[in-house]
Amino acid sequence: MVTVRYCAACGAPRRAAEDRFCYACGAAYPAEVSAANGGAPEFGESRSAASAVPDTIRIGSVAAPPRPAAWSVPHTGGVLVAAPPESQRQRPLWAVATLSVCTFGLYLLWWIGASWAEMKRELRDEGMHPFWHAVSMIVPIYGQFRVHAHYATINTMLAAAGASLRLRPGAMVVLVVLFGVLNRIVREDIPAVVWVPLALVATACAAVMVVHGQRGLNAYFQSLPDRTVTPRVHPIEWIVIVVGAIFWILVLIGGFLPEEPDAGLYV
Repeated sequence: MVTVRYCAACGAPRRAAEDRFCYACGAAYPAEVSAANGGAPEFGESRSAASAVPDTIRIGSVAAPPRPAAWSVPHTGGVLVAAPPESQRQRPLWAVATLSVCTFGLYLLWWIGASWAEMKRELRDEGMHPFWHAVSMIVPIYGQFRVHAHYATINTMLAAAGASLRLRPGAMVVLVVLFGVLNRIVREDIPAVVWVPLALVATACAAVMVVHGQRGLNAYFQSLPDRTVTPRVHPIEWIVIVVGAIFWILVLIGGFLPEEPDAGLYV
C-alpha cells in the first residue's frame, strides 16, 4: 500500500496520514492505493478529486490564481509519489539588510531579480523574466506596479503554502517612491551635512524593502515539508559587505573633512 502524500488536485502536501481532506483546496484524499494494481484507487473511491477543487484560492478579499504547478508531484506507474526533498538557501535577514546598506541601496535591484528567479522556479512560470523584472524598477510609475506585483506574488505563495505571514505590497510601493525621490535629491550639488543623512534614509528604505520581502520568502520555504532550508551568506556577499563597509567609511570621512582653501587666494 502507498499512502498519498500530496493532493492529486492541487499538489499541496498532506500534513498527516489521517487527514481526509486537503487543507489548501478542500479536496478529499483517495484511499490508500496498491502498487500491485498499478496505483488504482480501491473500489468505491474516485480516481480524481478534481471536481472538488475550487477555481481560485482566496487571499482575504482578493481571488488569487489556483495553486501553481510548482507543488505538483509526478506520477509513477499510476502511483502518486512524494517529491524528493529539495535544498533551498535562505538569506539571513541581517545579511540582506547589511548588503543593502553597503551598496547604498543598489542591492535592492539585484534582490528583486534574484528573488523573482527563485519564485519563477517555484511557480514554474516561463512568463516571469527576472532580468526585465529588475530593470523595470527604474521605469517611472510602471516600476511601482511591478513592486506591488512582486510582493503580492510572495503573498500568493505564502497563502498556498499555508503560512500565516502576509506582506504589505502597498507599503513597499511607498518606500520605493521615497527611495527614488531621495536618490534624486542626493545627486544634486548639496553639502555633505545634508546629503549624507538623505542617503542614509534612502538606503534604509531599500533595506526595509529587501528585509520585508526576504522574510516572506524565508517563511514560505520553511512552510514546505521535505524542504531543507540552509541559512548562509555566499562568499561573494561577504566580499561585497567588506568592500561596501570600507567605501562607506571613506565617503563619511571625505564628506565631513574641511575643504582646503583655494591656492589662488594666497600670494
